[in-house]
Amino acid sequence: MNFDHRRVPGGTLALALTFAITLAGCGKKETHSLEKAGAAADKAIEKAKDATAEAAKSVSEAAEKAKEAAAAAATSVSQAADKAVDATKEAADKAAAATKDAAASAAKATSTAVAPRK
Repeated sequence: MNFDHRRVPGGTLALALTFAITLAGCGKKETHSLEKAGAAADKAIEKAKDATAEAAKSVSEAAEKAKEAAAAAATSVSQAADKAVDATKEAADKAAAATKDAAASAAKATSTAVAPRK
């Protein structure tokens, strides 16, 4: 092989410069991709936090609605129970009045039938 001694240092310098630029470029790309991965991870964590907060809010709202529905149902049951009590009292009063009338009629019939004539 024939080498031109004047070109050897220039070729070596060009090869070293190319090697240095290539390595410097790889290091920057790697750091940049790590930064992107970190940023993406941060965004994913924020989205997860937001989703968790939204889910907690939804659960809280659902619990509040269930509480309101239970209160409404309790009120309805209470009103139905009050109506049943009122109806029972009314029926008992009517039964007592009917029994009183029947007892009075029976007493009248008994006093009329038993009373001797003078």
